[in-house]
Order: sequence, then structure tokens, then C-alpha cells
Amino acid sequence: MSSDNISTTAYTVATGIAKLSQLPRWKPYISDEVAALNRAFMQHGKTSLAKRLISWLPPALMLRVMDTIYIPGMTQHYLFRKQWIENRVNLAVSQGITQFIILGGGFDTLALRMAASYEKVQFLEIDLPDTQRAKLDILAKIHQPIPANCHYTPADLSQAALSDVLQASPDFNAAAPTVVILEGVLMYLTEAEVNALFSELHTLFKELFIIYGAIAAPDADAGNLTRITSALLGRGSEQTKWHCNAEGMTEFMARLGYKVKESITYKTLQRGYRKEGEIGQVPEQDENYYLVANVQL
Repeated sequence: MSSDNISTTAYTVATGIAKLSQLPRWKPYISDEVAALNRAFMQHGKTSLAKRLISWLPPALMLRVMDTIYIPGMTQHYLFRKQWIENRVNLAVSQGITQFIILGGGFDTLALRMAASYEKVQFLEIDLPDTQRAKLDILAKIHQPIPANCHYTPADLSQAALSDVLQASPDFNAAAPTVVILEGVLMYLTEAEVNALFSELHTLFKELFIIYGAIAAPDADAGNLTRITSALLGRGSEQTKWHCNAEGMTEFMARLGYKVKESITYKTLQRGYRKEGEIGQVPEQDENYYLVANVQL
């Protein structure tokens, strides 16, 4: 967590989406609702100097800064990965999934919006208390209604077992076919913590799919500016710890009882929206995305 106890990463992602929505090149991919919600998070969530600096950057400059000091294409990646996940949520609902659990939701708007679209489907979002409190406070400030089937649960999963947190919720149904979403989360866990989380999820559900992102290489393999940026985030417990590339993911998941059903690399996500000439410096793999199922499926 950052010094003001609200995730800097969550704020950066929301601000990135808000700023992309101001650029003609990317505005067509962002609905008015998504743009408005992310603008609200950007405007009301700048509770530290770092966040104010991020919010003050003009949109085009933020893209250039992120390309320079972090990973080329990262701001657009926030948009691309969200659309990839949302497409799979819509497909999962059409195939009979009735429960979605979002872990580490940050300032993401998926549960809020999908719950309004699918009234018979339950959406549960679990996040650190301070970040979730900030999110709900901002939603209240802008008078954003929260559907009855969208449930927010504050919990620090380093202090409480996920199974205990879920089973304490009256809205949780262990028998329901379920999708768990881990967007931009797993890189901040150790490998042992990733193993424990996936093993715990495997014991909780009979019919389970997990959508998640995983970085392909450690920060030490990146450029100097990327390492510096990650180290600064690390002051607030947001330094990356676990990585697994696309080639190793099938075996890694098999050991935990899962089968990789779908995967997409960082650059392949970019290719869905950008021409090859735009993504020459974009790495083939960075935060890749996956859809896995427990093996009986």
C-alpha cells in the first residue's frame, strides 16, 4: 500500500483509462459510463503527491511517460486487458456461470457494471479495506447506484483465509459455477502465496474458472527505469514478486490441478488494437493473460 493507504497501482490504472478516454485514438473503445467512473476515481482519489502528479499529466504525455519509465504500451494495456476480461465475463454468463468473484478489484468497474446488466448473477468483490473504502466513498460522492447483486467485502487476505471471508458472506454460494478474476494481482504475491491461493480456490469450488494476469519475467530483467519504478512502488508493498512466462504456465497450472483453456501474450493483446508499426518496442511477453479451469472441466 502507498503512504496514504490507497493503492497507487489502482489509482494509476483508473487514471490511465480516464486519460485514454480523452484521446480520439482510444475514445471509441471506452464507453461513456466507463470514462465517467474512471474520471471520478482520478479526480477524487488523488490523495497523495504521487497521485496528484499522475493526475496532472496531460493524456498524451502520460502515455509517453509510461512507455519511457515503465513498459511500452502499458497504459493501453490497462484498456486491452479489461476488454479481454469483460468479453470472457459476457461469454461465461451466456454459458451458465452465475457467480463472479473479483479479488483485488482496486478501482475497477467490472462488477458494478456487469451486475447492472445481469441481475440474476452474483458479483462479489474483495479488496483491502482502505482501497475499497475509498472506492465506495467516491461512488457515494457521485451518487452512483450499486446493484443489489454487486457485493463489496473488505478483507486483507494476508491476515484472513479467503475461504473464511467468502463463507462469512451471505451472498456467497460455494455450489454455484464460478469465475474468479485476478486482474493485476498475482505479480504482487510470492510463488508460495500463488500456490496457496490457487489450491484454496480448487478446494472451494466444483466448477471453477480463473481469469488472471501474470508477468513473464522479474523486474531485474527489465530496464533501469522499470526497476526504479517498481522499487518505488515496492515502498508501498506493490513490488512485483512472482513471474511465469507463457511457455511455463501450462505446467505450472497443471501442478495445481488446473488446465489452461486460453492464453494471450502482452503483445498479442496490443495487436488486437494497434498496427505493427505502433508496437515495435512492445515486448512479446510482459503481463500475459490466462483463463484456466479446474481439471475435471
